[in-house]
Amino acid sequence: RTLSYEVNRLMRLLKTTQQLTRMEAPLALHLQEVKLIDLLRFIIKTLQPHIPAERLTLRLNLSCLGAPPDAIVVLADVDGLEQVFINLIHNAIAYTPQGQVTVRVCQHQQE
Repeated sequence: RTLSYEVNRLMRLLKTTQQLTRMEAPLALHLQEVKLIDLLRFIIKTLQPHIPAERLTLRLNLSCLGAPPDAIVVLADVDGLEQVFINLIHNAIAYTPQGQVTVRVCQHQQE
């Protein structure tokens, strides 16, 4: 095993321990305005180097947005939202043997 592998393994263990600690404590959300597209671009840029390029591509599709990407702002706990997106995208990568994983962002009118 390489040093890099062991560092990543220890980081995953630390993250799991932190998550368990959070589960035991009362949930405290730190709500703030988050530019959704910026967050997704950051996550995809972070995950991209860990994807074997010959097997899989990862892309962000904004073709169905009804507003400029910078205008998509949500009120959320940025750390929690980031973790949700990382988990979803990571699972899509892990369970897609080859081809493409597309993160598609759409905006729908509220009724």
